[in-house]
Amino acid sequence: MELEQKYRPLLGSIGFLSAFNGLAGAAERIFDGLSASAPDKLPPLIGKACSMLAAKQVDEAIAVLEKQVLAKDPTELEAKCFLGLAYHQKKDAVKAKQILNGVIAEAKAGSAPAKMAKEFLGRIG
Repeated sequence: MELEQKYRPLLGSIGFLSAFNGLAGAAERIFDGLSASAPDKLPPLIGKACSMLAAKQVDEAIAVLEKQVLAKDPTELEAKCFLGLAYHQKKDAVKAKQILNGVIAEAKAGSAPAKMAKEFLGRIG
């Protein structure tokens, strides 16, 4: 089944809104559907990991980010940001800070990943 390209961003946004508003299961299904329709795309896997984080499935989210996303593209900075957040949720502040500081060092100043990493570091303290 091919999903029209114009609907993918909308479905992704709905998935993220669902994940962070108490509907993590629905979000995971949305991202699974997006992944099934375009298995070569990484954003749905990142979204799935975020829905897992929202559902407190931290180890599962880390596995998706490390083994499915970053294994395919080790330069995916948004995935690294969420991986840092996942390690923070896992109570490993040292690893979380290491990952997020790495994103800041790699990302272009002022870019979305740099801003996200700084915001997540602010949560860690």
